[in-house]
Amino acid sequence: MEISLYVFDAVMALLLFYWMSKVAKRKPGTPLTGLFAYRETLTSDPPAATKNDPRRRPLPGGPRQ
Repeated sequence: MEISLYVFDAVMALLLFYWMSKVAKRKPGTPLTGLFAYRETLTSDPPAATKNDPRRRPLPGGPRQ
């Protein structure tokens, strides 16, 4: 039973080292791939809460000086 877990761990470690070497060899500016890579899509929508946004709540006690 323990041998199957050992083989699974060994295969996962090999896959991890392969992925690490693939990421290390990539050229700057190329997108990352993987389970934890951020999605880098540019949007034209402005942020939700800007300084002049009417939906923004005022600070309690007024603005700081």
